[in-house]
Amino acid sequence: MITLSTTQKQSELITMVSSIILLGFIFSTLFHYIMGVYFKLPYPYSTFLFSPDDVFNDFKNMYYITKDFSPYASKHWFSSIYFPIANVLFWIFSLTKNINTSLFLFISLFCSLYWIGISIISKKVLKFSFIQNISIFFVSYPMLFALDRANIEIYVFLFVALFTYYYFVKENYILAAIFLGIAISMKLYPGVFLIFFLRDKKFKESLLLLFVCILITIIPLLLFNGGFFTNLNQMLANMRSFSATYNGIAGLQHNNTLYGLLCISIYGFAVVFGGISFSELTSFNLDRILIKPYSIFVIILFILITVFIIKSRMRDQLAYLMLTLVMILFSNISYDYKLIFLIPALVFYIKQCDSQETKKKSNVIIILVSLLLIPKDYIVLVGDVTSNVLINTIIIIILLFLIGSMTIEDNIKCNNPERVIK
Repeated sequence: MITLSTTQKQSELITMVSSIILLGFIFSTLFHYIMGVYFKLPYPYSTFLFSPDDVFNDFKNMYYITKDFSPYASKHWFSSIYFPIANVLFWIFSLTKNINTSLFLFISLFCSLYWIGISIISKKVLKFSFIQNISIFFVSYPMLFALDRANIEIYVFLFVALFTYYYFVKENYILAAIFLGIAISMKLYPGVFLIFFLRDKKFKESLLLLFVCILITIIPLLLFNGGFFTNLNQMLANMRSFSATYNGIAGLQHNNTLYGLLCISIYGFAVVFGGISFSELTSFNLDRILIKPYSIFVIILFILITVFIIKSRMRDQLAYLMLTLVMILFSNISYDYKLIFLIPALVFYIKQCDSQETKKKSNVIIILVSLLLIPKDYIVLVGDVTSNVLINTIIIIILLFLIGSMTIEDNIKCNNPERVIK
């Protein structure tokens, strides 16, 4: 029996992942091209991205919202729902007089920093060919979706990737804490990775992380027009308004959450067995019934998963992937660009695969994560809610069970298993 070296095993896995992503991109592009050009079908049949009429609008709207340095009481048709430091970032780009120039700088800066990071990974972490770099890091569906939206998620992603690199590769926990603190200050959900600091008893670094979050949240609230309390109250009001709108049917498109799966299942049951039309469903405020019990349920489930990760001494690559999946699945709203956080999780997982790790479950996990990085919206369920929503959510749930079962197997084989670290 021939045993592959660790490098050969990793190379095969990288090739498999890049092939899945590239083929998924090509097949979906051809499918939507045929739907749009030959069958003359509009969005969502004509593209696997968001509506072409709305391209780059996540940035363009924020350009106008932050331009007068009053993001929470903007004169634009709506105001910001982002945390303060995210508005500061948009405000910096809004200093240019031309919105297209600003957009170009926003995307170009990200792509430049992203490519530098990819180059470092290719030299110091895993060996990628040029085609593999393009396939995995740029052609993956969530990255294309994030760039099409020009969403702030791409910069949150950079800071989470920096945290991952400095925590698990360089073991520089101070820098890791700073980068994760910035990411959490932009969007709350990367806070799930704080578990690593607590698990590894990095209490000083945890305090530094919290200090960074508090500092870069309070200062902008003080500086924005209107003062601290006015901005704080308006920010919270804007967030509540957004949740009230997008926790309903409007938030189901391009969404990958347990909450979305639950809503679609209930709506589908009502339509199929209750004889209710979709137009009638749009006025049915299901979120008012579901959101509170759902929130309580996922909080309890997250606590149980956290205890399981710590008590089972789960291997770092499995814990990181599980937390990333939980971060996506448990939110009320997780649009497709949020799947970009699976890219560092996948790279980390492959990096930790040694020559002996040829278990079927490991390969299945890598294949399933790769499938999350390709578009699968071949069936339109209703409006612009497609099969992508259901398939992605089901894949994430399966992955969580697989990771849990692998950890249990590790503990059965060894009463005191050593974690695979860095």
